[in-house]
Amino acid sequence: MGTRDDADVGQGNGTSGGARTELNQPGKSPALQSFSVDEIMWQVRAELNRLRRGHATVASSSSNTRHFDLSIPSWKPAVPQLVIKDKYHLSELLAFSDEDFINAAYRAILRRDPDERGFNHYLQALRGGGSPKVLILRDFLETKEGQATGVRIQGLFLPALLDKWRRKRFVGPMIAWVHAVLRLGTQADRQATHEAKNDQEIQELGRLVNEVSEHLMHRIITMKAQFTGQIAPSEFDALKNEHDSTNLRVARLETELERAIAESRTKGTPGALDSFHAAFEDHFRGDRLLYRARIEPYLDFVRAVGAGTADAPIVDVGCGRGDWLELLRDCGLIGLGIEGNRAFLDMCRTRGLTVLEGDAIETLRGMPDGSAGAITSMHVIERLPFDRAIALLDEARRVLRPRGLIIIEALNPENLSIGNHWSYGDPNRRNPLPPDALRWIVESRGFTDVRIERLVIARGRNAPKPISGDVPGADAINALLGSLSASTDYAIIGKRP
Repeated sequence: MGTRDDADVGQGNGTSGGARTELNQPGKSPALQSFSVDEIMWQVRAELNRLRRGHATVASSSSNTRHFDLSIPSWKPAVPQLVIKDKYHLSELLAFSDEDFINAAYRAILRRDPDERGFNHYLQALRGGGSPKVLILRDFLETKEGQATGVRIQGLFLPALLDKWRRKRFVGPMIAWVHAVLRLGTQADRQATHEAKNDQEIQELGRLVNEVSEHLMHRIITMKAQFTGQIAPSEFDALKNEHDSTNLRVARLETELERAIAESRTKGTPGALDSFHAAFEDHFRGDRLLYRARIEPYLDFVRAVGAGTADAPIVDVGCGRGDWLELLRDCGLIGLGIEGNRAFLDMCRTRGLTVLEGDAIETLRGMPDGSAGAITSMHVIERLPFDRAIALLDEARRVLRPRGLIIIEALNPENLSIGNHWSYGDPNRRNPLPPDALRWIVESRGFTDVRIERLVIARGRNAPKPISGDVPGADAINALLGSLSASTDYAIIGKRP
């Protein structure tokens, strides 16, 4: 964490109290130094800070001017600074994240600061998920520079070998599953470590917020003491207003910190259940060839708007195991997936598909305006809170080029079996959305030519046949039977104006 030196409340050897009287001198009567309430409170806080840091006394000022370190406290990560040595344990380097990890790898293994090209290359590979940390460390060790330094990393060989085999086309998924199962036994320990690290970072951020707030207050009081009688009262009022505004911002930060603490304790380790969710969806989605037959009709829709080229790719939000992306590739169209589940990411990359790792909405926000020819999303919108669903539609509209296509597939609650049973089968699904409601929502977010496609291809419907009209109550019974024969899925299709 950022630290700052103790405030110098005075110079010389005056009395140790916050207020000070002048000693009687020949020809002078005792006089009491006047202090404002703010100055007295500043002295009290300075004294408390000194006592906390082990100082017994505080030297009082010999004048109205108080001096302290004007440098604003700055945040520093909880991970200790890298120590240069000849041998490291793998955990020492894995403790660093993102840019800090790339810098640490260069300095630990190559004994130099990173060059711009290499830094950007490895950072992009790390953020995109193409090269995990262990593979980056192995690459550094295998370079001529790395071999020349002779640095050793204990515990790197097996993780790097495992990650290498996980990327093999056929055996990779099986190895990934076995590894995930073996790691379940230590999941609780790893989650506890993750939560403890989060709590430490949050506590340090809270301490920094408090230090910055006190720093600003000290600076305002010191400036007031220095320039009393030289600055107009209106300028003091402006400083006071600025201080009040800062306090409001600090209060908001404290609220955000409290919410972050609560979330860190409830969410657990990111990706902890990725393998479970991937296995669940793989089991219930069914055979790949059957699912491929269900999504083939979308090819005509995206081709009709000229999507699937290098300058107008098809972006699949929540691409899962990559069936739609693979179909696009086989048909000569360019597709790009977005997925946050690590197990699905491994499946897609094993099959050679291009997938960005991350939150769907945040990833879309990082894409340029008008850069996609079509955006598809299969059974994602039912899993989102309403405000997130709206944000997804808004970002999709921005990213699509003019007349670009949006396709949103969802379960159809018009089918009684879906609305009453199957829509509750996935623990990640919030609630089914009726076709007319979702069509209106999509249209209200600025899309045009919005229509409902009720999907029946390669979707078996085993509804009983209507009964004869001669049977009493036949109309009501047949209406109920008709709801069992409704399509199980539907798609909302629209265009950006």
